Amino acid sequence: MRFILRRQIIRRFGEVPKEIQIKLRAATPEELKYWLDRPYQVKSLGEVFE
Repeated sequence: MRFILRRQIIRRFGEVPKEIQIKLRAATPEELKYWLDRPYQVKSLGEVFE
């Protein structure tokens, strides 16, 4: 799931900042599931993780 989410973020917002990479590595499976749809529902990268 991390790989898919990272790819979605790159396609929608460009390069993934270091702090987001750390957040993705530390995420639980539940968080990843929630975040998977977010890149297409929000306008900014920060909103993906709200």
